Amino acid sequence: MAMPSPSYTITMRVEVPASQRATSMLVAAVAEAGGAVMGVDIAHSTTTKLVVDVTCDTVDAEHGERIVEALNALEGVRVLKMSDSTF
Repeated sequence: MAMPSPSYTITMRVEVPASQRATSMLVAAVAEAGGAVMGVDIAHSTTTKLVVDVTCDTVDAEHGERIVEALNALEGVRVLKMSDSTF
């Protein structure tokens, strides 16, 4: 498989249950899907939910979609939006 690179970077806005492991769970899922996390930013938080922006390098658009699917497969996690940061 090709390696992820800054040539195709995506940013996902993700809603996740609030916990001490919330961001590490997202980073691990992206890595398992073959992406390279470049940034994690908490956009909003409440006592029960976090909204997190995750920026990662991917191989191409199809790989970006697979990463979105991997995050959506996590219990309680929902990708709200994904955008191509390259352009």
